[in-house]
Amino acid sequence: MKSSLFLGRYFGIKLYVHFSFLLIFLYIGYFNYQAYHSFAQVETSFMVILVAFLFVILHEFGHALAAKRVGIKTRQILILPIGGMAQLENMPENPKDELFVTFCGPAVNLVAILILLPLFLVNHSLADIIPSMELSDDWIATMIGINLILFTFNLIPAFPMDGGRIFRALLAYKLSYRQATLIAARTGQAIAIGVFGYFIIEDIKGQIEFLSIVKLLILCVFIVILAGMEYRMVKRKYKMGYYDMPMAGRPNGLINMSNSIADALNELSKNGKSQIPVMAHDKVAGVVTTELPDIFKDYNNLNSSSNTWKSSPHDTLGHALKMMEILEIPLIGLPLPGMPAREAYLLISY
Repeated sequence: MKSSLFLGRYFGIKLYVHFSFLLIFLYIGYFNYQAYHSFAQVETSFMVILVAFLFVILHEFGHALAAKRVGIKTRQILILPIGGMAQLENMPENPKDELFVTFCGPAVNLVAILILLPLFLVNHSLADIIPSMELSDDWIATMIGINLILFTFNLIPAFPMDGGRIFRALLAYKLSYRQATLIAARTGQAIAIGVFGYFIIEDIKGQIEFLSIVKLLILCVFIVILAGMEYRMVKRKYKMGYYDMPMAGRPNGLINMSNSIADALNELSKNGKSQIPVMAHDKVAGVVTTELPDIFKDYNNLNSSSNTWKSSPHDTLGHALKMMEILEIPLIGLPLPGMPAREAYLLISY
């Protein structure tokens, strides 16, 4: 990733930090120096950021390793100023798997708290923990505070945060995946708007700084937009029969999400097949085909679309489908190797 710094590969997963993460150091450094006029205080604040950075990474690896346990690969983990993001090749859509993968992130922070708390209680009482978190030289209390914030904040049921996904998974035990996503998305949006409205009132009363309101606005907009995007993805899959297609009767063989686009195209060329379903566990996530279904006949000018994503033959099918979901592209054109006049398509679902 051109705009990110590669920090290595761990458990087979690439770890990146986006260069915009440096803005946190600039922001914290500037306002801490303005408040305390002390470089020592700025240095301490930078150390707190680095410790928080470490626990955010561990949180994301909790998601990634849990996903691996249920058979879902993680393409990479990206650390941004607003937090971390484990980019799974596809999200678990079985309620049990979604609960497991989602909760394993906050569970890492909970385990960290349970490990650190006995160390804190060696020289303190439980009543001292909140005051101690405010002391920059008590690093055990600081780490407990960081993990407590990560644990509680992520469990707020504001989709698409962890708490919202857990809420959606619980709803999906009784409702359709589409209904569960709609309720979770709207709940998350309502919470974001409600919290922002509350802080606006507090700002009018003079209780909160304007800059804090701006930061909160960015977070709330982020939640509202991503929740809407998630629901539209699920809604589109329903319209295209993604959740209804049975295992029996799927045409012309199968290929896995972890295979590359080149693998699928070679399979088409080698065996003369017209289409190959792309499987995510026991469901069809997409299809590589040379025969464009009627539903897509009016989707013209693929390459001129501003949302068209340029795929590479080395991209996995899972990554390609995920990018298509994010950019809301229902299909992309794929030239068949050795046959420039003939074109295949990757559809978002069959």
